[in-house]
Amino acid sequence: MSNCNHGDYIIYADESGDHSMDDVNKLYPAFVLAFCVFSKKAYLDEVIKYMKSFKFTFWGHDLTVLQSAKLRKRLDDFQFLHDQSIRAHFINELNSAIDRSPFEIIAMAIDKRRLQGQASQLYNPYELSLEYCIEEIYHFLSNNNQHHKLTHVIIESRGKKEDDQLQVAFQRIIETNDDLQDTYPLRLCFADKKTNSIGLQIADLAAYPIGRFLINSEQANPAFKIIEKKFRLYPEHYGNGFKVFPYLKSSEKRKTPELSEV
Repeated sequence: MSNCNHGDYIIYADESGDHSMDDVNKLYPAFVLAFCVFSKKAYLDEVIKYMKSFKFTFWGHDLTVLQSAKLRKRLDDFQFLHDQSIRAHFINELNSAIDRSPFEIIAMAIDKRRLQGQASQLYNPYELSLEYCIEEIYHFLSNNNQHHKLTHVIIESRGKKEDDQLQVAFQRIIETNDDLQDTYPLRLCFADKKTNSIGLQIADLAAYPIGRFLINSEQANPAFKIIEKKFRLYPEHYGNGFKVFPYLKSSEKRKTPELSEV
């Protein structure tokens, strides 16, 4: 693998919700793993330009790290969003920057409400999501002629123990796909939580609206309308760029108590 050329794409990944099945959060009973796939050229030429321009507009600098949770709760650098008129303008500009940024999403969303009971013992939401995302990444790389090019998957560090567990799970999955891994090699990299990475921030902002959509698709979710168009193979993205587990029949309703606004 050390002899591989670097690929033309880079992947930034983040999650929303916790993957524990022991204590399911009734207000957010979902786990989402989102892989955001960027062409390196488009990332440099367009994505960074749009996102940094957005930051300069609202902070005058590009040091602020966009974090979905702090944004929603109006904490730290986002306290000015208590002003509703400013907040509306901020959300519109953020949605516009993400909408204009070229990238694709591969994601899996797990409804933990439907896995409670005996089924919860059969599945590890994180590993299940990771396996699906990696398999779809192989398809993506194949379709984009990335033969024998090394592609990096960047994810935020969660601590040594958690990182070690994730590395083991990642290694196990790619070892079960030896031929694909030899042809389209992947490497997992962990980034410090303080890293001001545009790609990681976009992955963070993408994951939460996907979870909200899973929990209640009828609830207003403007951010998801932006994100949905980014799914791989949109509009044929269900089961391709976006997988819901367990599979939800169209006749079933997604209902939950109201969540906080994005």
